[in-house]
Amino acid sequence: MNRARSLLVALLLPACGAEVISAAAPVAPVAPVGPVAPVAPVAPAGPLGGCVAPRADGAVLAWVGGSDVRALDARGTLRTLDAAEPADDDTVTQLEASDDGYLVVARHRRTTPPGARITYALLGPEGGARWRREQTVTYSSSPFRSTLSLRNLMVSSGGAVVANHASFDTTSRSSVEWLAPDGTSRWLEDATAARGADEAGRVLVRRRTDAVSDLRWWDPRRDVAEALPAHEGAQQEAFAVGPYTVSYTLGAAGASIVSRRGARVDRLALPFATTDGSQFLSTRDEGWMLLGQRAGDGSVVRVDLAGGRVETLAVQYPPGLRAVGFYGGPGLDADGALLAVLRDDDWARLYRSEDGARWTPIGRPVSGTLGVMVSSRAGTYVIQAHSDLYGGESWPDTVRDEPDGLRGYSLQAVRPETGREMVVRAGEDTRLSPVGEGLAVASTGRCAAWVEVTGEASTLRVVNLAAGGELRVALPRRDYARHLVWF
Repeated sequence: MNRARSLLVALLLPACGAEVISAAAPVAPVAPVGPVAPVAPVAPAGPLGGCVAPRADGAVLAWVGGSDVRALDARGTLRTLDAAEPADDDTVTQLEASDDGYLVVARHRRTTPPGARITYALLGPEGGARWRREQTVTYSSSPFRSTLSLRNLMVSSGGAVVANHASFDTTSRSSVEWLAPDGTSRWLEDATAARGADEAGRVLVRRRTDAVSDLRWWDPRRDVAEALPAHEGAQQEAFAVGPYTVSYTLGAAGASIVSRRGARVDRLALPFATTDGSQFLSTRDEGWMLLGQRAGDGSVVRVDLAGGRVETLAVQYPPGLRAVGFYGGPGLDADGALLAVLRDDDWARLYRSEDGARWTPIGRPVSGTLGVMVSSRAGTYVIQAHSDLYGGESWPDTVRDEPDGLRGYSLQAVRPETGREMVVRAGEDTRLSPVGEGLAVASTGRCAAWVEVTGEASTLRVVNLAAGGELRVALPRRDYARHLVWF
């Protein structure tokens, strides 16, 4: 089984001054601009209104600048949510946000003797820390042999935090820590959390075993771990798709998907007599799955977990176009439509299809890179042509002229619903990019944010792709970390 990963790139930075650019009409594609000179903070009518529901303090965006957690509200006001001691260049920071405005932050700092000091904290929607934790990791004989170390954090609505911890010593142990909003902590040894706490407060965990069926519900309040209910057929794989718990099974009647969400259980028959050669082409947290078979006829199976439906689609690309990349299989967007990057000899472009036969182009054509990565969120598409990883593509030395084509590294944010798109590109030199670590899209899909870097100066740009308008925040120095998150 191969399960495709969706690639979504995030970024972040601190800020000092803000400039507002309003736009009533759709925004035409633009070339990169230099950093905006610092200006006094302003209180606009709200160019970012409707991007997301703001926190209690009005914040819509958060990021880590240096060591501090910073925030920006829809009117351009900046604030520091959590200050920390200065960090060196090797400090690793994690930042995650819940749908209702909680933030969890972790900072990993080197120590002497060799090791790391890890601090993590929950920041409430009203601002300030609800609790803090600290642990010290001491490396033994090498960086690959250590005591228990924080790996990643997840925060759910209401402020419940789930932390995965790992030990890289000879036991290779893993543990899950659950922390209530008041800081109460419980641990489950020899387990890894697949996602954060659900509406009932349970955590989906996989115990330390090679058995694919060993997926369990852990109730931290009762400190009880229970196996998933048994079902007919031999389970091939079990995993989480957003709020759904999915089991891929094989029985006498063939392959099927067993989907669970709360008390609802659906068994969805698949048109596969066997699971041999089958693969997951794409999964979406919104409740979509796309499956295919390597030796099949090119058709794909789309599974709608929310609607309890299975549909077989015959994929036929437009004449003269072929799929980009090694695998060539389509992916899915948030609405369950098929997505594929298709190319001729000279140019590639993102295409979308509801039925696998009729394809609509999205964004501008690209060429001159090793690969193209695509992500989507609530109707907004992010298209990155890159040469960071080998993607199996090559291009002729001379390509035909394409008026709106992008050669070399490029990054696009496109919202077809409104006809608005923003383009940031580095041109022919694929080694350099003015974009700091990618682009983050709000959960509503209405707004996008990224950072442009020129020399030692940086500019945070936040664009409303639905209603128009843009906020630019000038940054005095290249002092950014690794995350930018929308609330």
